[in-house]
Amino acid sequence: MSTPPPIVLGLEFSQREGFVAIDAGDKGCQEIAVEVGNREADAIFPAIDQLARTLQVLPNTIGLIAVSIGPGSFTGLRTAVAIAKMHAYSTGAHIIAIETAVVQAETIQMGDGPFFVFSGVKGNEAWFSKVYKEDAIWRCDAKHVLVNEVTGIDEPMAIISNGNVPRLITEAAEATGTPLYTITPRASHLIHIAKQLHVSGVHTSAEKLRPLYPREPEAVRLWNAKKSPTTPKQPK
Repeated sequence: MSTPPPIVLGLEFSQREGFVAIDAGDKGCQEIAVEVGNREADAIFPAIDQLARTLQVLPNTIGLIAVSIGPGSFTGLRTAVAIAKMHAYSTGAHIIAIETAVVQAETIQMGDGPFFVFSGVKGNEAWFSKVYKEDAIWRCDAKHVLVNEVTGIDEPMAIISNGNVPRLITEAAEATGTPLYTITPRASHLIHIAKQLHVSGVHTSAEKLRPLYPREPEAVRLWNAKKSPTTPKQPK
Protein backbone atom coordinates (compact mmCIF):
# COMPACT_ATOMS: atom_id res chain seq x y z
CA MET A 1 0.00 0.00 0.00
CA SER A 2 1.52 3.31 -1.09
CA THR A 3 2.03 6.15 1.36
CA PRO A 4 -0.38 9.05 0.74
CA PRO A 5 1.25 12.33 -0.33
CA PRO A 6 1.89 14.76 2.52
CA ILE A 7 -0.07 17.90 3.19
CA VAL A 8 2.13 20.71 1.86
CA LEU A 9 2.60 24.27 3.09
CA GLY A 10 4.07 26.74 0.59
CA LEU A 11 5.81 29.93 1.75
CA GLU A 12 6.57 32.43 -1.01
CA PHE A 13 7.77 35.65 0.62
CA SER A 14 10.50 36.75 -1.79
CA GLN A 15 8.55 39.82 -2.96
CA ARG A 16 6.68 42.61 -1.17
CA GLU A 17 3.43 40.79 -1.84
CA GLY A 18 3.79 37.30 -0.44
CA PHE A 19 1.69 34.16 -0.81
CA VAL A 20 0.84 31.28 1.50
CA ALA A 21 -0.70 28.08 0.15
CA ILE A 22 -1.70 24.70 1.50
CA ASP A 23 -2.13 21.62 -0.67
CA ALA A 24 -4.30 19.05 1.06
CA GLY A 25 -4.39 16.45 -1.69
CA ASP A 26 -7.93 15.43 -2.58
CA LYS A 27 -9.26 18.39 -0.59
CA GLY A 28 -7.53 20.77 -2.98
CA CYS A 29 -4.92 23.51 -2.90
CA GLN A 30 -5.73 27.04 -1.81
CA GLU A 31 -3.64 30.19 -1.67
CA ILE A 32 -3.84 33.56 0.09
CA ALA A 33 -1.90 36.75 -0.62
CA VAL A 34 -0.26 38.25 2.47
CA GLU A 35 1.61 41.42 3.29
CA VAL A 36 5.22 40.62 4.12
CA GLY A 37 7.19 42.55 6.73
CA ASN A 38 4.31 44.28 8.54
CA ARG A 39 5.64 44.72 12.07
CA GLU A 40 2.34 46.01 13.44
CA ALA A 41 0.03 43.21 12.32
CA ASP A 42 1.07 39.67 11.41
CA ALA A 43 -0.84 38.42 8.39
CA ILE A 44 1.03 35.16 7.83
CA PHE A 45 -0.09 32.93 10.69
CA PRO A 46 -3.75 34.03 10.41
CA ALA A 47 -3.55 33.15 6.70
CA ILE A 48 -2.12 29.70 7.46
CA ASP A 49 -4.85 29.17 10.05
CA GLN A 50 -7.56 30.28 7.60
CA LEU A 51 -6.30 27.92 4.91
CA ALA A 52 -6.09 25.03 7.35
CA ARG A 53 -9.65 25.64 8.51
CA THR A 54 -10.98 25.96 4.96
CA LEU A 55 -9.28 22.72 3.88
CA GLN A 56 -10.12 21.02 7.20
CA VAL A 57 -6.57 20.08 8.10
CA LEU A 58 -4.63 20.54 11.32
CA PRO A 59 -1.43 22.60 11.01
CA ASN A 60 0.52 19.90 12.86
CA THR A 61 -0.39 17.40 10.11
CA ILE A 62 1.53 19.39 7.49
CA GLY A 63 4.27 17.00 6.42
CA LEU A 64 6.13 19.06 3.83
CA ILE A 65 7.11 22.73 3.72
CA ALA A 66 8.10 24.34 0.42
CA VAL A 67 10.19 27.48 0.86
CA SER A 68 11.13 30.02 -1.78
CA ILE A 69 14.66 31.00 -0.69
CA GLY A 70 15.39 33.97 -2.94
CA PRO A 71 17.01 36.14 -3.96
CA GLY A 72 14.38 38.60 -2.84
CA SER A 73 13.11 40.52 0.17
CA PHE A 74 15.55 40.29 3.09
CA THR A 75 12.75 40.32 5.68
CA GLY A 76 10.47 38.02 3.71
CA LEU A 77 13.11 35.36 3.14
CA ARG A 78 14.18 35.39 6.79
CA THR A 79 10.54 35.05 7.85
CA ALA A 80 9.87 32.10 5.53
CA VAL A 81 13.02 30.29 6.66
CA ALA A 82 12.20 30.87 10.34
CA ILE A 83 8.64 29.53 9.97
CA ALA A 84 9.83 26.47 8.04
CA LYS A 85 12.50 25.65 10.62
CA MET A 86 10.13 26.14 13.54
CA HIS A 87 7.52 23.84 12.01
CA ALA A 88 10.07 21.21 10.96
CA TYR A 89 11.69 21.09 14.39
CA SER A 90 8.34 20.82 16.18
CA THR A 91 6.61 18.31 13.88
CA GLY A 92 9.36 16.52 11.96
CA ALA A 93 8.03 17.80 8.62
CA HIS A 94 10.31 17.72 5.58
CA ILE A 95 11.55 20.94 3.98
CA ILE A 96 12.28 21.63 0.33
CA ALA A 97 14.15 24.84 -0.49
CA ILE A 98 13.61 26.18 -4.00
CA GLU A 99 15.28 29.15 -5.66
CA THR A 100 12.80 31.90 -6.44
CA ALA A 101 13.89 31.98 -10.10
CA VAL A 102 12.60 28.43 -10.47
CA VAL A 103 9.25 29.42 -8.95
CA GLN A 104 9.02 32.31 -11.42
CA ALA A 105 9.75 29.94 -14.32
CA GLU A 106 6.99 27.59 -13.12
CA THR A 107 4.59 30.49 -12.57
CA ILE A 108 5.00 31.82 -16.11
CA GLN A 109 3.64 28.52 -17.55
CA MET A 110 5.56 28.77 -20.85
CA GLY A 111 7.09 25.33 -21.06
CA ASP A 112 10.49 23.91 -20.19
CA GLY A 113 12.64 26.96 -20.91
CA PRO A 114 15.37 27.91 -20.86
CA PHE A 115 14.53 31.17 -19.10
CA PHE A 116 16.92 33.91 -18.01
CA VAL A 117 15.98 35.40 -14.64
CA PHE A 118 17.51 38.60 -13.28
CA SER A 119 17.24 39.57 -9.61
CA GLY A 120 19.16 41.53 -7.02
CA VAL A 121 19.99 44.17 -9.63
CA LYS A 122 22.26 46.94 -8.37
CA GLY A 123 24.04 49.14 -10.88
CA ASN A 124 25.97 46.90 -13.26
CA GLU A 125 25.64 43.88 -10.95
CA ALA A 126 22.88 41.27 -10.83
CA TRP A 127 22.07 37.73 -9.78
CA PHE A 128 21.59 35.79 -13.00
CA SER A 129 19.77 32.44 -13.18
CA LYS A 130 19.38 30.19 -16.19
CA VAL A 131 16.36 28.00 -15.47
CA TYR A 132 15.36 25.01 -17.56
CA LYS A 133 13.80 21.56 -17.25
CA GLU A 134 15.85 18.42 -17.58
CA ASP A 135 14.18 15.01 -17.22
CA ALA A 136 11.00 16.85 -16.14
CA ILE A 137 12.79 18.50 -13.19
CA TRP A 138 13.63 22.20 -13.01
CA ARG A 139 17.35 23.01 -12.97
CA CYS A 140 18.86 26.35 -12.04
CA ASP A 141 22.37 27.53 -12.92
CA ALA A 142 22.87 30.78 -11.03
CA LYS A 143 25.70 33.19 -10.39
CA HIS A 144 26.61 36.80 -9.70
CA VAL A 145 27.30 38.65 -12.96
CA LEU A 146 28.30 41.99 -14.38
CA VAL A 147 25.37 42.95 -16.58
CA ASN A 148 27.52 44.28 -19.42
CA GLU A 149 29.18 40.85 -19.73
CA VAL A 150 25.96 38.83 -20.14
CA THR A 151 25.66 37.25 -23.59
CA GLY A 152 23.23 34.96 -25.43
CA ILE A 153 20.10 37.05 -24.85
CA ASP A 154 18.56 35.41 -27.94
CA GLU A 155 18.83 31.94 -26.30
CA PRO A 156 15.99 31.91 -23.71
CA MET A 157 12.27 31.58 -24.40
CA ALA A 158 11.80 34.64 -22.19
CA ILE A 159 13.58 36.91 -19.74
CA ILE A 160 11.98 37.09 -16.30
CA SER A 161 12.37 39.62 -13.51
CA ASN A 162 10.47 41.11 -10.60
CA GLY A 163 10.24 44.39 -12.51
CA ASN A 164 13.81 45.61 -12.17
CA VAL A 165 15.52 44.71 -15.44
CA PRO A 166 18.92 46.21 -16.26
CA ARG A 167 18.70 48.70 -19.14
CA LEU A 168 21.35 46.85 -21.15
CA ILE A 169 19.32 43.63 -20.91
CA THR A 170 16.12 45.40 -21.97
CA GLU A 171 17.86 46.86 -25.01
CA ALA A 172 19.40 43.49 -25.95
CA ALA A 173 16.02 41.75 -25.56
CA GLU A 174 14.34 44.30 -27.82
CA ALA A 175 17.08 43.86 -30.42
CA THR A 176 16.74 40.06 -30.43
CA GLY A 177 12.96 39.90 -30.02
CA THR A 178 13.21 38.04 -26.71
CA PRO A 179 10.07 38.65 -24.60
CA LEU A 180 10.41 40.24 -21.16
CA TYR A 181 8.04 39.36 -18.31
CA THR A 182 7.58 40.71 -14.82
CA ILE A 183 6.53 37.68 -12.79
CA THR A 184 5.33 37.55 -9.19
CA PRO A 185 6.08 34.01 -7.95
CA ARG A 186 3.15 32.16 -6.38
CA ALA A 187 3.09 29.70 -3.48
CA SER A 188 0.79 27.32 -5.37
CA HIS A 189 3.40 26.92 -8.11
CA LEU A 190 6.10 26.57 -5.46
CA ILE A 191 4.15 23.64 -4.02
CA HIS A 192 3.83 22.00 -7.43
CA ILE A 193 7.63 21.99 -7.81
CA ALA A 194 8.15 20.75 -4.25
CA LYS A 195 5.79 17.80 -4.70
CA GLN A 196 7.82 16.60 -7.68
CA LEU A 197 11.09 16.92 -5.76
CA HIS A 198 9.58 15.15 -2.74
CA VAL A 199 8.75 12.12 -4.86
CA SER A 200 12.39 12.11 -5.98
CA GLY A 201 13.53 12.19 -2.35
CA VAL A 202 15.01 15.68 -2.55
CA HIS A 203 14.80 17.48 0.79
CA THR A 204 16.63 20.22 2.69
CA SER A 205 17.59 19.79 6.34
CA ALA A 206 16.37 22.48 8.74
CA GLU A 207 19.96 23.02 9.86
CA LYS A 208 21.11 23.83 6.32
CA LEU A 209 18.11 25.94 5.30
CA ARG A 210 19.28 29.47 4.50
CA PRO A 211 18.01 32.40 2.43
CA LEU A 212 19.86 33.03 -0.82
CA TYR A 213 21.30 36.53 -0.93
CA PRO A 214 23.06 37.82 -4.07
CA ARG A 215 25.21 40.02 -1.84
CA GLU A 216 25.45 40.87 1.84
CA PRO A 217 22.17 42.57 2.83
CA GLU A 218 22.57 46.28 3.58
CA ALA A 219 21.17 45.86 7.10
CA VAL A 220 23.74 43.16 7.83
CA ARG A 221 26.56 45.24 6.36
CA LEU A 222 25.66 48.24 8.52
CA TRP A 223 25.33 46.04 11.61
CA ASN A 224 28.71 44.42 11.05
CA ALA A 225 30.29 47.82 10.42
CA LYS A 226 28.83 49.11 13.66
CA LYS A 227 30.17 46.10 15.60
CA SER A 228 33.66 46.24 14.08
CA PRO A 229 36.14 48.04 16.32
CA THR A 230 37.61 51.11 14.73
CA THR A 231 41.33 51.10 14.14
CA PRO A 232 42.96 53.59 16.52
CA LYS A 233 44.82 56.40 14.87
CA GLN A 234 48.57 56.13 15.07
CA PRO A 235 50.35 59.03 16.73
CA LYS A 236 52.30 61.19 14.33
